[in-house]
Amino acid sequence: MGRRSNTGGTVRPLVVMLAGVLACVLCVGVVPVPTATAGTVDDAQAAYDAALDAKRETDARVTSLKAAGERAVAQEALGSVGYFKDRQGVSGGAYRVLTDPTVTRSKYLEQIHAGAEGDATSLANVERALGYMEQFEAIRASEGLSSVPVSDVVMAVGEVHADWTRYLVDTTGVISHTHEYNTRDILSASSDTPSSQPYDVLYYQEKELAQNPTADFDAIGHYLNIIVDPIKATGIGVLSNKDDTIVFAQDFLDDDVVESNLDQEEIRSQSLNDPNSCENNLVHGCKEYEATDLSKGSRTMSVADWKKDFEAYRDGLEKDAVPYRQALDAQKRAADALDAARKALDAARRTAADPSSKPSTQPSKPSTEPSKPSTHPSKPTTEPSKPSTEPSKPNTQPSKPGTQPSKPSSQPSTQPSSEPSKPSKPSTKPSKPSTPTTQPSKPSASSTPSVAHQDVYRVYNPNSGEHFYTEVQGERDWLVRLGWHDEGVLMQAVVNAADGQPMYRLYNPNNGLHHYTEVAGERDWLVRLGWNYEGIAYYASESGTPVYRLYNPNSGQHHYTWSAYERDVLSRLDWNYEGIACYGYKA
Repeated sequence: MGRRSNTGGTVRPLVVMLAGVLACVLCVGVVPVPTATAGTVDDAQAAYDAALDAKRETDARVTSLKAAGERAVAQEALGSVGYFKDRQGVSGGAYRVLTDPTVTRSKYLEQIHAGAEGDATSLANVERALGYMEQFEAIRASEGLSSVPVSDVVMAVGEVHADWTRYLVDTTGVISHTHEYNTRDILSASSDTPSSQPYDVLYYQEKELAQNPTADFDAIGHYLNIIVDPIKATGIGVLSNKDDTIVFAQDFLDDDVVESNLDQEEIRSQSLNDPNSCENNLVHGCKEYEATDLSKGSRTMSVADWKKDFEAYRDGLEKDAVPYRQALDAQKRAADALDAARKALDAARRTAADPSSKPSTQPSKPSTEPSKPSTHPSKPTTEPSKPSTEPSKPNTQPSKPGTQPSKPSSQPSTQPSSEPSKPSKPSTKPSKPSTPTTQPSKPSASSTPSVAHQDVYRVYNPNSGEHFYTEVQGERDWLVRLGWHDEGVLMQAVVNAADGQPMYRLYNPNNGLHHYTEVAGERDWLVRLGWNYEGIAYYASESGTPVYRLYNPNSGQHHYTWSAYERDVLSRLDWNYEGIACYGYKA
């Protein structure tokens, strides 16, 4: 949508939810209207039918994959935190190291972004760490030293140290040790080049220096840590920071169990942000700490076995996540193709009817007495009902799903009504609109379109009280034949994407509702809840006449009008005014 404004509160991102209205509300395509040579009506209809079938197939596939796919995607997003939770549970030591402030100080936990791209806990970087683990194993073998198993907890400790080291490199350029656990660690930050990989610096270069009997310990300390024998367990955390520097942390366990050095008494009595508190509990002058045993539920396995288990976990997620992502991509492509086919069909129909004809530009007079909502409105929700295993197929034909207007009990009035949706059951005969005492102000010069534009038609169902918006002239005519009232042109939208802002359209396959939003995040959220994304409905202009949005808390419907008078009347009748929905051009 175009720019939003707000009176007395923030405009909610939720846009049109037209309950019971048939598919294809605001059916405005994503491509410019084809020329008269786009093809015959039969050809265009066949193309549209094929696109609709393809869209329904993709919707059905997304629905069938949704449950397992969303679980896998959500689990992937947790990275190694999800892996350790799956293997150990929330009481496991590795999971606690990465999440529990009574085990790892908050200032370190704040640098962990579980599963995020680039974080040491991402599945990609865990896999990368396993590659370094295999290099470490080869180095130990070349030295004739015993192999070192991988520990879940020590892996988690390595990830904490890698994320903290990245923070230090990015902010201070100085690396320091946390002394948070009873492990030895080696840390490095080196250029991501073939000759500057972690073990090139930490092992091979320092090994050469160690040949000198007078070598300083500080210059060869990493090498000496690597060749200690025996070592009970090890773990590695690795990532690349914003400057493509490899941040590497390897921890070694010499004791039987991994312990946290975090003093439980200090947690209870002191702020961790207190500059006078201990930097860590191994510094002289700090009181003796209570070590926390983190070995519960932890596994210690060979490098090969740990890698095999991790890859089985990752592959299991990909088995469900990859097809689901592919289905979502296919659904979006099908929605775009359906939009284009809809545009071409309408262009062909207009050309066949009268190449020189123009749609009516006189919108109906708005009603000034909309139905008052009930005194005690029920709280609406935008979350759709849980999708069934085989949801009903979305339909762009207004007669489905089950929303074809029933035949009015009397001949529908030829006088159009702009009366908004009624919270209670509407009568079969709309009331005659009264004449407003105050006319909407005339549009400013800016409301005259200076870019390519197209009409958005409005029709009204006298039985359900619903309004339906479409730029497809043929669809409007068909609905009128079914008993809907033609209310003329509501507004004009822009044709080209470069001239406006997209309004996304979604469809609930369970209750037939459509929802419109300019917020991509909201669109994605609704898709996760079970809505079908149907592409871009139309492009709102950046300027022109404001279209006001109001919300009926009883029916969950939204109403749109350019009439400030109608807006004010509805607001007094308990509709919620939600600000300017978008900008368009008056016809």
